[in-house]
Amino acid sequence: MKHGFTRLAAAGICLAAIGCGGGGGEISTDFFVRFTNNVVDLSGGVDVYLNQEPYAVSLGYGGSTPDYDNLTTETELYFFDLYRAGTQNIVDSWVEIPRADQSHHLVAVGAADAGPQQPVARIVAI
Repeated sequence: MKHGFTRLAAAGICLAAIGCGGGGGEISTDFFVRFTNNVVDLSGGVDVYLNQEPYAVSLGYGGSTPDYDNLTTETELYFFDLYRAGTQNIVDSWVEIPRADQSHHLVAVGAADAGPQQPVARIVAI
C-alpha cells in the first residue's frame, strides 16, 4: 500500500508539472529589436532609420529605444541606417534577417570621426 501511494503521489506531481505549461496561447512568430547609441563623438546624437523611415530620431549618447519593438518575420530583410542627427551623413548601415522568437539589441559603437586609438563607428548586434 505504501508503494502504491508513493507511485500515485509521483504521478500526480508529474501531471501537475506538465499541466503548468504556457496555457495553450498563441505562439509569437515576431522578431524583437532594440537600438542603443554609444557613438562617443556625436554631440547631437544619431538618427536611426528602419527601411528608410525614421525609427529613433536624435538619439543621444547612451540613449536607446524605450523597449524591444516587435517586427514581423513576414518581411525578409530590415535595413537599419545610422546618420548624424539632422543630416543625411551616413555613419553605418546594418541589414537584419528576422527570425521568429529571436531578439537582437543593435548597438552603435565607436567614433564617427575615429582617431588612431578609436574604432570607426559601426552597428553591431548583441
